[in-house]
Amino acid sequence: MGNKIVLFFSFCLAFCSFSYEVLIAGELTRLTSMDILSQSLTIGFYILSLGLGAMAFQWLDQKKQSALFLWTELALGLLGAGSILLIHVIYFLWPIWNGVNSIDMSSSKVSFILGAQVLTMILGFLSGLEIPFLSKMLDQRGQTFSFNWVLGFNYFGSLMAAILLPLSLLPALDVWGVSIVVGTINLLILVALIIYLKPRFVGVLSLSVLAALTLIMVLTAKYQIAESFFLRSFYFRVHPNSLSQQDIKNSIQVIEHLHPVQRIRTPYQTIDLVHDSYPVLDQSHHIENSFLVYLDTHFQFSRKHERIYHEIMAHVSIQSRDQVPRRVLLLGGGDGLLVRELLKYDEIESVTLVELDPEMIQLATTQPELVAMNRNSLHDPRVHIVMEDAMTYLMHDRNFFDAVFIDFPFPNNFDLVKLYSREFYQLVRKRTTPDGFMIFDYPVDTNNFNGITNRVIVSTLQAAGFPYQTIFGSNDPFILSTLKPINDFQAKQDWKNISDLSKKYLKYFALPDEQGLGNSLVNTLFRPVLLTIPKGGRN
Repeated sequence: MGNKIVLFFSFCLAFCSFSYEVLIAGELTRLTSMDILSQSLTIGFYILSLGLGAMAFQWLDQKKQSALFLWTELALGLLGAGSILLIHVIYFLWPIWNGVNSIDMSSSKVSFILGAQVLTMILGFLSGLEIPFLSKMLDQRGQTFSFNWVLGFNYFGSLMAAILLPLSLLPALDVWGVSIVVGTINLLILVALIIYLKPRFVGVLSLSVLAALTLIMVLTAKYQIAESFFLRSFYFRVHPNSLSQQDIKNSIQVIEHLHPVQRIRTPYQTIDLVHDSYPVLDQSHHIENSFLVYLDTHFQFSRKHERIYHEIMAHVSIQSRDQVPRRVLLLGGGDGLLVRELLKYDEIESVTLVELDPEMIQLATTQPELVAMNRNSLHDPRVHIVMEDAMTYLMHDRNFFDAVFIDFPFPNNFDLVKLYSREFYQLVRKRTTPDGFMIFDYPVDTNNFNGITNRVIVSTLQAAGFPYQTIFGSNDPFILSTLKPINDFQAKQDWKNISDLSKKYLKYFALPDEQGLGNSLVNTLFRPVLLTIPKGGRN
């Protein structure tokens, strides 16, 4: 029986330790938008620290190894439960240590990711002490199972964490809640270890565990307050200028007077609704007295300026053609704002809206600000809503469309980059009529139209079967792709349904030279080159 208990301990402790690593990597990704770097560095430093911890075990006093192991688990439980809180505290204070006002530049984000690895290494080092001690427990009791079994069950526990976190725990709770739950599990395992090992200092250790559980209970009761605080700090870029008590106090007071950020978690994304209540804190997004929507912390639109984006996208593309499309396909755009503009054309007979996230549709039809902005467009009888992944829909649908509007978030991760691939655009091409068009927005490099970003976009579209591209827009250019050339596009001046403000922002851009375009620059499902290119624009 004893050997099985040790293997059970190995499984459970690995589950907890690997969970901490996954949670930290995920939160660093959300804060910095650097998916690959956050994941790679966190995994790398975690494994390095595991090795260092395992190596350090041999230098511990053999008489004190049991005590140190139990105290290690106490530290792991506390640090793990508070790991997300600690990450946000580091993010809140990092501009002080980095000598900048906020963490917006890539260099600042990289330094923050590296700085946060101190927490990863502490957790990894303490976790590295576990396997040698558990193996020693087997040896001391003369068990038949060897070190290999302990190591194997340790790997099984890590695998279980990798499966349960994304598929079960995170959708049911959130990253803050999961860290608290896993930390509590870690401490409960410690209680089981105390009962199993019966150490001489059981009284002191038991009181310490009780104190730790009390702290976790306090964190459980208050973590939503902490999350709300750090969300406001993140979106309004409020950080103390120094570590002085007065500076930190002033920053806290500013944040407490800001309007709370409404966060909606769905199985597909995190939707943040930001109401500005503090003047001009974010000049780049013009959020003074505004209402903003973010998806997975990436800016999507604001009440003050969304009309420019959606008017130009809808009306310039439609009026550049000889006739108004009758059947329109809209991929994404569940907020209903682009639908609002499309419905201004009586000639449009149907708009098929394909949206993956039901919660976005729910918000667009019930949230007061969004309903006012989209003018209740999703309830129009011409609008048909399909709740499905866009690529899956295109693979199975057999209808043809005169116009395809694509309104996706920018490809910041592997899940989104498939929607900008050659294979995806080939599916769109098959569903587009010969005189039809496809339009989407992308952060093209308007300063260098022969830059790598623009070449990848044009190469991918041409490889998918769209030979003609026209680029226009405001600060967020649109790419209009057609099967036939558009004549005298820039000569047209009498744009209808476009406000004077939007017309002021309307610009036309040249295409990259044809020379040098080729398959090496095509973004595909199996070679997502877009992820390697720095991006600007709406995200």
